[in-house]
Amino acid sequence: MSCKSKGISILHVDDDITFLDSAKSILEFNRGLKVTSVNSVDYALKLIDNENFDVIVSDYEMSTKNGLQFLKILRDQGIEIPFLLFTGKGREEVAITALNLGADGYVNKFGSSKTVFGELIHYINRAVKHKKNQIALKKSEEKYRTVVENSDQAILVFQNGFYRFANEKAEELSGYTTKELLSLVPLSLVHPEDIECVAKLTTKYEQLRNAGNRCPQEDSFRFITKDK
Repeated sequence: MSCKSKGISILHVDDDITFLDSAKSILEFNRGLKVTSVNSVDYALKLIDNENFDVIVSDYEMSTKNGLQFLKILRDQGIEIPFLLFTGKGREEVAITALNLGADGYVNKFGSSKTVFGELIHYINRAVKHKKNQIALKKSEEKYRTVVENSDQAILVFQNGFYRFANEKAEELSGYTTKELLSLVPLSLVHPEDIECVAKLTTKYEQLRNAGNRCPQEDSFRFITKDK
């Protein structure tokens, strides 16, 4: 039950205080995990307002609000902390509902401690890693979009037979608005004498990509602006 992740902050919610204490000891034992244990959803929600957690581990059946209600409150508030349902309630419909509400996993408490907590740690690691990857990807996309949108070159993204993106410079040089550009048949922008060449280039690029090869960095053709 080794844990590769270090410094993961876990909020564990369960109304069984004895189980909370046992789980905390098992998870924190020589694994670099930090567990904050609370015995109610309401208290957990207050903590979330003031503290940062990498992942939430919650029981399903609790005395006031259950785990699904807890998850729904979080997602309705736009709180996207990874959420794992950790419960002895083995009904399939509970697991399905949890996943549909945005849970990142479902772990059953029944079984040996080694098996149960080994599975829980696996899900914790996976959920936290996935969230970090999502954040990194979003930052990368935002950075790329900023560079593209502020480029002094016209940039049009062509995919599956349509323009999917056009930056401000493309508007400026073509005379079309972004909305107009995205509605155009791509070849309608190409000079009539260059259409056959561009069509062949498109086919060639698709074949190169499908074969896992790099496309040429540059090819030239003429395009026609809105005012012809």
